[in-house]
Amino acid sequence: ERRGPALLLVFTYTQGASTKSKLFALCSIDLVNKSEPLEHYVEAVLDSTRYFVIRVTDEKAGREALIGLGFREREEAGDFRAAL
Repeated sequence: ERRGPALLLVFTYTQGASTKSKLFALCSIDLVNKSEPLEHYVEAVLDSTRYFVIRVTDEKAGREALIGLGFREREEAGDFRAAL
């Protein structure tokens, strides 16, 4: 999702029979200032074309974590890579 100068990778989940999604993790990439390279936020796994490591942040607590993102199909992974 693009919001002004930032690209947001938003990870959500649903619980039980609820149709309302809740925020699981957020990766905010500043496209204008570029204080960090894109690889700081999204890095492809070395031995696969379908898996990535995403750096997510908790801005309130000032913490960061790395989560894995995988696609079943190479075409979907290629679309994700091209969108970045």
